[in-house]
This record gives sequence, structure tokens and C-alpha cells, in this order.
Amino acid sequence: GTPLPNLYLPRPVLAKIVSNVAANGVEDLKNWIKTGKEGKKAVLSPETLAAVRGLYLAFKTCNIQESIEVLGSIKDIYPVSEVAYYMLQSCDGCLKTTDLCKLKSKYPYEDISRMGDALMFHIYSIGPRRWGTYSNTWHINDFPWCWEHHDALGENNGQRCMDCIYYYLSRDILLLS
Repeated sequence: GTPLPNLYLPRPVLAKIVSNVAANGVEDLKNWIKTGKEGKKAVLSPETLAAVRGLYLAFKTCNIQESIEVLGSIKDIYPVSEVAYYMLQSCDGCLKTTDLCKLKSKYPYEDISRMGDALMFHIYSIGPRRWGTYSNTWHINDFPWCWEHHDALGENNGQRCMDCIYYYLSRDILLLS
């Protein structure tokens, strides 16, 4: 149903309600996101995200192609699922350069860094299988293409640019699978 935008509910109660809505599928969450700040916070709460079966399926029960398909159906609703969608494509070796460029231009560095942290938090919370699910398909270099540039500038402190974030995020997902 349609949420009531003028009805105030305490945040934990709202999160619980929205998490129950999410159990029926992510399509029902769109209306909650559209209600404003509190509705969006409820949709993005840990209770709700844990209830979203698509994210669970993507990392716990599906092979990589099925995971990509599940995430593809929700990637336009929740930005972290969009990042997960493209990172799994990277792990599968089917990420197109044009798609990566679109993603890089869509979000600023800080947002990608934050979404990457959120994605890894959710993957850790769900608990991936760790059966080498993606490792046989990962087609990427041992280091990001920008590594030599960072090395020449003496930037040896971890994730320094968007390319580094995307590389290490894909690698971490791979290592957890």
C-alpha cells in the first residue's frame, strides 16, 4: 500500500514496518523512498536491508550470473545494490568499460567510498558462502591500472582514487566468496 507521509512513527517502529514490507520484495519499497527523509532512512535501515531477499539471494544462494540478474532487478532502487551489481559484473569478467565509466561519473568519490563500505558491511552481515564462487571467473589484474601512477607520486596509503575503490571492492567481494 501507499505509505502515509503525514503520520509520524518513531524510527525503530518505522524501520520494523518497512522491513516487513521488504520481505515481500523490493518493489514495495519505492513508495517509502518517495515519502521523504524518514521513509528513505527506514528503507536503508539495517532491519530493512537484512529483510531484502534479493540482496540475500545474491550473496548466499545464487551463482554469479544469478546474483547479477537479481541485483539488476533492484539496482535502480538502492544505490548500494547498483554498486554491487557492477562489482559482481567485474568479478564475472563481463563489466563493460562504458558501464564502469557511467558509474564513475554518476557518483562522487566520497559517495562511492561510503557505498563500498556499506556494501561490504552487508556482505559481511549476510555471510557469503566462501566456496570460491566467483574466483574462477574473475578477470582483472593483480593491481589497479592506476597503481604505477600512485607509486610514482608516493601515494602508498590504500584506496586513493575511484579506480582503486572499484578494484579493491571487487577484490574483497571475490575474496569473501
